[in-house]
Amino acid sequence: MLRTAPYSRRMSEQITHDAEHQRYVIADGDERLGMLSYSTREDAVSLDSTVVLPQYQGRGIAGRLVKHVLDDLRDTTTKRVEPNCSYVVDYLQRHPEYADLTTRT
Repeated sequence: MLRTAPYSRRMSEQITHDAEHQRYVIADGDERLGMLSYSTREDAVSLDSTVVLPQYQGRGIAGRLVKHVLDDLRDTTTKRVEPNCSYVVDYLQRHPEYADLTTRT
């Protein structure tokens, strides 16, 4: 049976944009918790994969990461967002306030 380490959101949890590797990383101090990878085209940003390490799953980390990424894209680009990751697709269905990002032209 896989045991998971206890985790509670701490003040040191940060999300950084690693543009060189086209990903956003969520970490707690020096420990990486997960990441969201993306790719870009002339007219769109494709959100390709959201990964949270198994021992940290089920704690809302992916949701905080996706929210941060969508907020950042709203503020930094006019490109359309393409949700190609199943988690992002589900997140967008639960959060219609981001629907405008997928219909930009």
